[in-house]
Amino acid sequence: MTGDRKRHINAIRLFIYMAGMFLVFGIGCNGAGSDKKYDSNKGNNGMNKNTYPVIFADAARSSFIDVTSKSEGYLTWKKIFNDDDEIPLGLRCILIGGANIFACSDDTVICFDTDGKKLWTKPIRESSPVSIHGGKLYYRKIETIDELAAVDFKGADYPQTMWILESDNACTPLYIEPLDGEFLALSLCTPPPEQGRPSFVFYRKKYETEKFIWVDNIAGKPAAPPLHTPDGAKFIVFAENEIIIYDANSAKSDGDIINRFPNPVQKIISVAAGDGDVIYLLGKSEDKNILLALAHDGTEKWRWTDDTGIPGVSLKQPPVVGIDGLVHIPVGRTLKTIRDGELVREFTIEERTIDFCSALADGSVLIAAKNSLYRADPDGNKIFGLLFDHDIVAPPVADAQGHIYIATDYELIRID
Repeated sequence: MTGDRKRHINAIRLFIYMAGMFLVFGIGCNGAGSDKKYDSNKGNNGMNKNTYPVIFADAARSSFIDVTSKSEGYLTWKKIFNDDDEIPLGLRCILIGGANIFACSDDTVICFDTDGKKLWTKPIRESSPVSIHGGKLYYRKIETIDELAAVDFKGADYPQTMWILESDNACTPLYIEPLDGEFLALSLCTPPPEQGRPSFVFYRKKYETEKFIWVDNIAGKPAAPPLHTPDGAKFIVFAENEIIIYDANSAKSDGDIINRFPNPVQKIISVAAGDGDVIYLLGKSEDKNILLALAHDGTEKWRWTDDTGIPGVSLKQPPVVGIDGLVHIPVGRTLKTIRDGELVREFTIEERTIDFCSALADGSVLIAAKNSLYRADPDGNKIFGLLFDHDIVAPPVADAQGHIYIATDYELIRID
């Protein structure tokens, strides 16, 4: 490796290894906009579509899957991950690329077809971000600490050498987003206490080079995962006390800041982005849950405050950006649906708290609550509810044909 690879940051401080900080946010498996409208022809355009390429559906973390579904809650098949069905996989997410379903754990990716046939298994570097772009699945190489690996959907290795910068025993990539010929990344770096505070580094680069297109770094730890807006134009980072919006396509070596403004809440819980330059920020202030819709200049478009005092806002699930301006957030056993700052409906599940949700293009919402899965229609009525032997451990997903998939730590399940 040349010294050029670390020129921007290594002069700042020595780094020590720290992995997995973003796993609580789901970045380890590395949403769309508030003005989505229902279109009965939207989404179902063949099995070549990557309907769920990253956890929470897209780099905006919208949890919106652009397909419709006719699923009525029939279990089609169930496939165990290990030959010994008592051994948990440690699953983090399910991704869908074309007609392939990828079950991703901390150190393994298993590929299935839509009939539940296991096609291949690949080892990955522990806690690696995993995501799909085009016809390839990307992850950190297990053999080398500073390279990306890619495989096609048949499991064939991609031969190109793809360097990750700021990736060594002292600095850990938490976010990697593959693009055409380039990728965006964010790494967390923590020096020994006597040498200062942690910092996080984020950049854009071409796969095969050892140079940045642009790079910047901020002292402290990120308050939330970054967001890449649906139009691809902006990269949003969340520092401890402010939100900073970068030109994602900047040609300036140190990045181009479009806007920055103070963090409007005492504590950020989770974030998502929507079309029309909006950030959905779920946070806490004075022990109250607050959902804000923020313009990219920091202007507050609307705010919703949960005055019930009910604990249990999911730390696992960002705001779910549905069609027609609806935003869904799980609070304890209830999925609350907000439009323009007003609570428009609630969907409550008895006995079980909600962990994960996904919104579909037909206006329905998939809701995973411990070992149960519900589907609510556009009016908030139950379409079906199913109970399983084990807890659902990742967001529910859907392929281009509207088949629904969930995963426990032991099995992958298809529902029609």
